[in-house]
Amino acid sequence: MSDRIVLNVGNEWLVLDEPTYQAARQAARDAGYGAPPMGTANGSSEALLTAEQLSKVLQVPQSAIEQKTRERVIPCVRLGRWIRYRRLDVETALFDAGTLK
Repeated sequence: MSDRIVLNVGNEWLVLDEPTYQAARQAARDAGYGAPPMGTANGSSEALLTAEQLSKVLQVPQSAIEQKTRERVIPCVRLGRWIRYRRLDVETALFDAGTLK
């Protein structure tokens, strides 16, 4: 087994030994790069909502949620055939779109 890691960076190849690679990965995580830990949404433990639950929270028809999802106005999380929503992400998107003010 090789102790070297080969990475494609842009149009060049970077070869690192294992300790240097691990140190670089840790430095990147410490700097905030990479995905948030599993089970969290943008660093929070916010629950995912169905279209029905989101429609009750926002007090709009479920069909409006589904339509805005198809139009890609509101963000969603796709889990196979299921679609779920993060309330904060949806409210932020609607505010940025000028729907909520």
